[in-house]
Amino acid sequence: GTSGVAFNILDGNHNFSAKDDILNVSSGSGDEIYIALDVTGGEWNLTNVSRPDGSGIRILREAGGLGTLNVHWYVDAYVNYTNGTAVSGSNVSARDVFGNLAFSNLTDVNGRIARQIVREYKQTDGGAPIRYSNYTFNASNPSGGLNGSQSWNMSTNRFLTFTLDTGCRDITNNNEVVNLAGNVSSAGTCFTVRANNVTINCNGYMVNYSTDGGSGEYGVYSAGANGTTIKNCRIVEGKAGSMNYASYFF
Repeated sequence: GTSGVAFNILDGNHNFSAKDDILNVSSGSGDEIYIALDVTGGEWNLTNVSRPDGSGIRILREAGGLGTLNVHWYVDAYVNYTNGTAVSGSNVSARDVFGNLAFSNLTDVNGRIARQIVREYKQTDGGAPIRYSNYTFNASNPSGGLNGSQSWNMSTNRFLTFTLDTGCRDITNNNEVVNLAGNVSSAGTCFTVRANNVTINCNGYMVNYSTDGGSGEYGVYSAGANGTTIKNCRIVEGKAGSMNYASYFF
């Protein structure tokens, strides 16, 4: 029988959308959506729709029942640096298992993107569902360090956090510790230290500076700061220039 279902689609060609719903079916077939054989078409879009326990909805489709069901979930993302600073202007993007771009969105001053919607699967006319997971999510690094990447099965809502290396930059906070998570490079000087008691720990990664071959460029330039520590670094001049040094303390 069809009693107790949340969406009872009996005939014709109908379109509808449902969002942010919990479907609680306590009787009948136990299925949340019923599609009868007299249904001739339609498109039904569900976003953040689940059962009370958070699991996916169940569908009963009679043979011959037509129409397309799309199931979607939310993606929220936050991007910060290893020093805890929110990253503004990071491009967070998602591609499905087929390589199709699902979204591309820049983080705001708080390191967050606008909430996005991605599709878990599509089922048309009773055929096998087309599943779009796993999705690959990437976050670009505006500071020039390594980008972030994650892969997820989008069978539920996801809140993603990307923590990026700060890359080449000016260091202006006293007692800051910079821990590299990958190689970094800069057309000119990579790190300019303008604060006291700064530690740059490359963790064995490479600092590639002066890739433009300019003059007066450095891997690490300590501009009148005291107590600068550089350790576990491979500092390389990207392109030969004049008066360039791996580290320069002034």
